[in-house]
Amino acid sequence: MPQSRLIIIGIVFVIIVAAVLLFTGVIPGLQSKTPPPVPLTVWGVFEDKGAFENIAKLVGPEFVVTYTNFNIQTYENDLVNALAAGKGPDIFMIHSSWLPKHYEKLVPVADTQLTLTNLRSLFPTVVEQDFAPDGAIFALPLYIDTLSLFYNTDHFDDANVPFPPTTWDEFQELIPKLRKVDAGGKIVRAGAAIGGGNANVNRASDLLSLLFLQSGVEMTAPDFGRATFAGKGKDTVAFYTKFGNAANPYYTWSDNFKNSIDGFADGSISMMINYAHQIPVIKTKNPFLHFAVSPVPQPANTDQKVSYASYWGLAVSNGSRRPISSWNFIARFLTNTQTVQSYTSGVNRIPALRSLVTTASADPELGPFASQVLTARSWPQVDASAV
Repeated sequence: MPQSRLIIIGIVFVIIVAAVLLFTGVIPGLQSKTPPPVPLTVWGVFEDKGAFENIAKLVGPEFVVTYTNFNIQTYENDLVNALAAGKGPDIFMIHSSWLPKHYEKLVPVADTQLTLTNLRSLFPTVVEQDFAPDGAIFALPLYIDTLSLFYNTDHFDDANVPFPPTTWDEFQELIPKLRKVDAGGKIVRAGAAIGGGNANVNRASDLLSLLFLQSGVEMTAPDFGRATFAGKGKDTVAFYTKFGNAANPYYTWSDNFKNSIDGFADGSISMMINYAHQIPVIKTKNPFLHFAVSPVPQPANTDQKVSYASYWGLAVSNGSRRPISSWNFIARFLTNTQTVQSYTSGVNRIPALRSLVTTASADPELGPFASQVLTARSWPQVDASAV
């Protein structure tokens, strides 16, 4: 055999032996090591610490998540103060209406991790409106909830009303049938919780936003510099407030009434518009109440259905020392059907992924809410609390 060939064979042999020794760890200090898991801190509301951390384990062994739950009443203030002091988390829950107010505190996802095209194919339109209005993706949704119509089935049966209203015209025509007044003309049972403010109509501002969007009202200028709903919005406000006007035939609400959640639960309100997370609240307040839920009414003869969503998502703090790993965790968690299903089934929420909407729409309890996820729309609120 020629000497040159022997040299080549010898070199190849040495390389193979070295690779085997390196791989098996025979050569000290050169064996490959699995990198330690990345520690991530997550802050949020509602969720149980143990349950959230168990779901996080499903995302992958390369992450170790520590979750802290906060009181929703103080959460935003606690979060802002911690971020300002440099003591905030890597990842935190953000409400669907918060981005215009807090986007400067966030790190958007890199295109190499998730693109806007991916977002549009994975999630309903409202997610882009809320979390990526200018093309940069600042958060992903944990779930999506939509305003729907709760109605007392006993009241409907007594009034000989076989089906819930599908339009606002049908809705208002039901008010005189469902409303009860005493001998002095005082309302003792409201036909619906509508026409008042947030003081006693739970989610009144969301309901008014829904009506604006259904009416095609332009809420803000294109540059978000000013509100523009005052013109065309007058008709919408007039429709809403007539239910609280004693001189109107559809009068059914007063500032003297109790909170709408309590009133619906005790049977003193026939209809209420709210979110799915109120179902267990109502059942706890009155286990014997007979009620059902249907999609929210739409304007008559509309070509485009519009619903309204409220939900929480996960975002990465601009103070995080691990922004890439944080976004890897969020994207892997919330774009995977298995982890999303595990999470939403555990907390009884509606999955936000398009691929799961059809299945969720068939759920006997959450179906009416899930059926509106794809038609949900939003508008930019610079300060949701002020709005």
